[in-house]
Amino acid sequence: MDVNLMVVSTKARATGFIKSLGSTSTVFGVSQFNSVGSALEALKGEEKPDVIVLVLTKSVLKPVKILELLSAAAKKSSPIPVLLLGSESFRARVDFALQEGAHIYIGDELSHPRLLIQVLQDVWTGSEGYRLRNSALSRAKITLDSISDGVIGTDGEGKVEYINPAAEKLTGWPKELAKGKPVSDVMKVKLDGAFGDIPHPVELALSKLAPTGLSAGAVLLRRNGGSIDIEDSTAPMIDDKGAVTGAVIVFHDVSMERAMKAKMTYLAEHDQLTHLPNRLLFRDRAAQSLRSAVRNHSNVAILFLDLDNFKGINDSFGHSVGDKLLVSVAARLSGCVREEDTVSRQGGDEFLVLLAGLKSREAAEKVAKKIISSCNEPHLIDHQEIHITISMGIGFSPHEHVDIDSLIAQADTAMYRTKQNGRNGYTFFSNEIGAQAQERQKIEEGLRQCIDLNEIRLVYQPKIDLSNGAVVGVEALMRWRNDALGEVAPNSFIPVAEATRLVVALGRWAIKEACTQIGQWKSLGLGEIKIAVNVSALELEDDSYADYVSTVLRDCKLDPGLLQLEVTETIFIKDLSECLIRLEALKEAGVLLALDDFGTGYSSFSYLTRMPFDFLKIDRSFVHDIELDSGREAVVGAMLSMAKSLGLTVIAEGIETSAEADFFMNSGCDQAQGFFFSKPLEAMDMSYFLSQQRLSTA
Repeated sequence: MDVNLMVVSTKARATGFIKSLGSTSTVFGVSQFNSVGSALEALKGEEKPDVIVLVLTKSVLKPVKILELLSAAAKKSSPIPVLLLGSESFRARVDFALQEGAHIYIGDELSHPRLLIQVLQDVWTGSEGYRLRNSALSRAKITLDSISDGVIGTDGEGKVEYINPAAEKLTGWPKELAKGKPVSDVMKVKLDGAFGDIPHPVELALSKLAPTGLSAGAVLLRRNGGSIDIEDSTAPMIDDKGAVTGAVIVFHDVSMERAMKAKMTYLAEHDQLTHLPNRLLFRDRAAQSLRSAVRNHSNVAILFLDLDNFKGINDSFGHSVGDKLLVSVAARLSGCVREEDTVSRQGGDEFLVLLAGLKSREAAEKVAKKIISSCNEPHLIDHQEIHITISMGIGFSPHEHVDIDSLIAQADTAMYRTKQNGRNGYTFFSNEIGAQAQERQKIEEGLRQCIDLNEIRLVYQPKIDLSNGAVVGVEALMRWRNDALGEVAPNSFIPVAEATRLVVALGRWAIKEACTQIGQWKSLGLGEIKIAVNVSALELEDDSYADYVSTVLRDCKLDPGLLQLEVTETIFIKDLSECLIRLEALKEAGVLLALDDFGTGYSSFSYLTRMPFDFLKIDRSFVHDIELDSGREAVVGAMLSMAKSLGLTVIAEGIETSAEADFFMNSGCDQAQGFFFSKPLEAMDMSYFLSQQRLSTA
């Protein structure tokens, strides 16, 4: 128990008084004042003594001064007891002081040291200040015993002096065993999986004389061998004289918070369906691998994978099966790579594979072949086997290349080249592929503006009746001239338009432009010229397409029979019954229908018996030099016979020589077109061609 004494006495008397206290379990702190006046000044401050000892001497005998001191002691929030010491010669002043509030007089303190100590203790323990201090200490103990944070107090050497119930529970050490032990034994800590390599926070606080704490990731090793995640705060305990008396560490269990944070981090970095790393985590690992490649002079490869026709699988089997297929593919991919590699789902049916620390390009190629072989094996989903193919592009980085975005873009570009080459394979990125991709990008950007900028136009190639040489119609062909790209070939921009679905807008523009041109030729007195317009499968997928065509014909006040729509065999790839419905809708609108490029793709004579076609066009591949190939002659002969039996008008396209023209004329083909008769002409030139035709037949 610490008791702070204010001794009002001469310095010599105070020295004797302090000596008389001797050795005791009670620690007395003594502040000495030579006069009552100086003591009164001290009582005005924040600090106050527990007991005032007034040693009666001639300098403090004045009743007024004694009264002032007693009054000041009584006015404190907790009155300070005043103890009188001195010889009997000052009895009158003693009686006066006792009447005015002094607590006790015990005579000469030097003669009875033990009595003095006992009286001081009794006076203090009976005082209001003692009661309040004990009450505060009691409340502090209750608080420390009640809080959920662990609290351990140590002495200056780091040995445990106090441990609250929460700390007992967290460490597994009861206070009876913990007291007196080094805090590093009672509260063992480790950081980032290492133990013994870091100083204990209490040791740091005592050595640095400053608050400290463990870094994030601190773990407490419990007495029973278990462990919990903790956060702590440690500070040295310094008394009012500046001496270090020990340290206190406050800590609490953050296992749940840390687990939740880890879960949130996992969710933020992983795909929820496949549990593979997502785009964010993939980029982080790729950056690390590329930096390592620079240091170690190794190589990195990124494989960009896309499931071929995944949309068709979803449409056929449902999205639930599609999701399970993605999970199956993720497992196959993970089984094809090393532990240091990363497989990531980017979204949809796209995956990225990071191959780190490669010695050669051949190592990446080996993994690519393994992946394709594995994924081509049937996937058993809901008791049914599903077969898939994969298109893959590979971006390969020598150690000096450190651009993640470029490497991913290269793999993506190479993947699209694989799709163009027939799918189910892999392609390494090359500068040539990159240049072509850039050109394709320019074409796509230009196509998005070509209608608004009035850059596209239609040219027209006449179709000739082989029985009399008369023009029976024209085919409208799209052309595009761009300020930056110049004249862009159809076989360059049409595939891009198909891939980006821009062909839908271009096709609608072509229908309107062709119908407008029919009206213009009619107004020029050239008659009602039939125009054939090519239609993509994507356009036919639109439920409103037939209505759009009808609206244009009505707005242009045209006979629907003047418009002929040509479709290729690719429309049969998807739902045949749906295709029939859409073609029937166009027939009901009154337009004519032609099957273009017959014999080049998904040809089946059964299609022709079910579909409402009016024309069949034999592809150029059967026409070229047909007089030199008896095998093709037989095939074309069969086509003509079958078409005639179905009542179809047959058109041979791509005729370039008189021999080809003679063959089809003699074989009973109805119509033909090609450079032998005329190349495609601009609208004005076609007007002149038609006028000359009318004159020659007049």
